[in-house]
Parts: sequence; C-alpha cells; structure tokens
Amino acid sequence: MAFGGTPVATALGKNIIRVSGATLAAGAAGTISDNGGGGDVELPVGHAGVTIANTIALVNHFAAPAAGTPNFIVAKAAGLITVTNNDGVNATGELEIWVMEPHSLMK
Repeated sequence: MAFGGTPVATALGKNIIRVSGATLAAGAAGTISDNGGGGDVELPVGHAGVTIANTIALVNHFAAPAAGTPNFIVAKAAGLITVTNNDGVNATGELEIWVMEPHSLMK
C-alpha cells in the first residue's frame, strides 16, 4: 500500500526536498524516488541537487495516532526511500519527510 493523503514534493533549496501531506495506513509503506524512478512520490523534475543515492531522510509526525507511539522504519535501497508505518493498528497523521544530502546539514 502506498502513501495516502496528498503527498507533495517541494524543493526548499539546492540540496533539500520536503515531502508534505503524506499519511500511511496501519502497516503500510510508501516510497520516494528520483524523478521517473517509479516511487509513490518522485523528486521534482530538474532538481539535480538531490538524488536518492546520496541522501538521508528524516520523518516528522505532527499528529499523534489514536493510540500508541509512532513507529517508523526508513530504508534506502535500489534507488528508493521506503517509509513504513510499523504500527499494525493505527494510521499516521500527516507526515513531513525531509530528503536531503548530508552536507546540506552542515551549511
């Protein structure tokens, strides 16, 4: 199952992309890829400053689930970042996912 909600990928600078508006059902996973890479969410066209191969991803959860604590797994392989809601009972609220090249954190 893919991201729910209305995920939008926005370039915030040369090396940072923010994905907002995404949600995940209980136990569901969503993927992020380079443009044309087949992910549920693709990085913006022509944004050469960030590629999945050279990034890290941070997930922020702004709305608490009905019960329990958000439990996410973030993995990167084969050109995809996969975010999994490891809670088998509760859906997430809206997520904010930051995809960035590590050196952008140092600037």
